[in-house]
Amino acid sequence: MATKVDETLASDESNPLIASAGSLIIDDIVLEDGTKNYGVMGGAGAHAIIGARIWLPSPTLSKRLGYIANIGDECPPDVVPRLNDLHISLLVRRVSGQPQPRAWNTFGAENKPGHRAFKYQTPEESYARFFRVLPDQFPEKWIDTVEYIHLITSPARLIAWVEAFRKRLQGRAQNRSPCIVWEPSPESCRSTNWNEFLTACGFANVVSPNHEEAKQLATEALSTWRVINQASRSPVGRQEVNCAIDDLNELVSCILASLEALRIPPPTLLLRAAERGCLVVPPKAVPVLVPAYWTVVAQGNPTAIVDVTGAGNSFLGGWMAGHLLSNKDPIAAACYGSVSASFTLEQVGCPVIKMENGREVWSGSDTAMDRLSRFRTLINL
Repeated sequence: MATKVDETLASDESNPLIASAGSLIIDDIVLEDGTKNYGVMGGAGAHAIIGARIWLPSPTLSKRLGYIANIGDECPPDVVPRLNDLHISLLVRRVSGQPQPRAWNTFGAENKPGHRAFKYQTPEESYARFFRVLPDQFPEKWIDTVEYIHLITSPARLIAWVEAFRKRLQGRAQNRSPCIVWEPSPESCRSTNWNEFLTACGFANVVSPNHEEAKQLATEALSTWRVINQASRSPVGRQEVNCAIDDLNELVSCILASLEALRIPPPTLLLRAAERGCLVVPPKAVPVLVPAYWTVVAQGNPTAIVDVTGAGNSFLGGWMAGHLLSNKDPIAAACYGSVSASFTLEQVGCPVIKMENGREVWSGSDTAMDRLSRFRTLINL
């Protein structure tokens, strides 16, 4: 069967400020206790856009979110209705003749507690050719309004993506440059890609690997950095934040020193570290650790955590919304991100919304603002 693409823009009021170019993938999730969950809507794009949607309620603010959903054959029938129910600016591209990307997410794989193994079930060639969200898929109106774009991709593809998007910006009345929020794709986080990673940092405004991926990227560079900096393990020009996060400080120091050596202006670094939270490092500013919501609220016994799939993506969606709503404060934005991730952790798959007394409640428990207020009071941020 020949491949055919049909596009449907769900709303003619599309003027999004925040967009994700992450993909929509159907997950089959195996938890550490062996529990299997099949046909779960996921993927970095879906989790990120819902992480942002948590902060932008319907009917008006939710339209400031843009998402392009590439839908293939055998996609579960509830996926598009669920996306439509978010009342976002949604472009659905039906890719007939290609299987909907599907993957295993297996926790505790290889007898490693906490370890997640990701494996495509559908052909990766099909995903790469037909299901990646590309700059030329963005509607014209979105190009004129979008201020934040989330991507999860390799260094080389990030550079190509940003350059292609910049071409679409040329010749427009406004001299605009959206904030690029980049997650290095897990498979690209290898020490052989270190130099490419550093180069790509020059094409992003925000760079956010998780701490394990950052360690894999910086394996060889860290060894060299430690030899050169035996006397000090603190970030260059900064004081240590907390001895419990020495390894995060060390990674930040190595990345910043390497960027400086190449004369690449540093982006804002968001070093995500699971239950420890996120180390936020704005350019030329003191790093701040924003803890994980459930680590603080549940005091180390986070019984609310069901599944961690997508929590990092959701964090970055929340960060973008928080950055927009907090007058571009990267620390405050990380608090929003931590709350978004907390909702994602409470069930298998994306958080579910419902209305209670005229307010949007997520995961059947809290409103986002109630949770944010509680969190910021506890951490004094």
